[in-house]
Amino acid sequence: MLSPVYSALSSHLTGLDLGLPIAWENVTPPDKVGAWLAVMFIPAETVGSTLGDGGLDESTGFYQVDAYAPTGEGWAELHSYADQVQRHFKNGLLLSHNGQAVQITSSSRTGGRVENGWYRLTLTINWRSYSQR
Repeated sequence: MLSPVYSALSSHLTGLDLGLPIAWENVTPPDKVGAWLAVMFIPAETVGSTLGDGGLDESTGFYQVDAYAPTGEGWAELHSYADQVQRHFKNGLLLSHNGQAVQITSSSRTGGRVENGWYRLTLTINWRSYSQR
């Protein structure tokens, strides 16, 4: 039930084609020479949204996209990438994979920070999806 949600979100991100390497969750990260992205899929909870054995369950969570650039380089470029990702996952967007729909409910972005020689911006893309029990 959640695997198609991850696939829909990841496929949509790939469709943006920023030309940046992406460190997918649980996959060896790309060579990190310049700017790059990292992705985490974080489901929150699944609750019954209707009654009965054959009702609907609502799942929620967030898709985190971290944008990185070497410290002291590419501040404006990194913020531009983050802007593009956030616009690409606009509020209300409806995606689907293998018949499982997922809707973007909101997105937010943190201020930049330096970690281990990298300047990092974090985008949080909140989603919800309904599935038949």
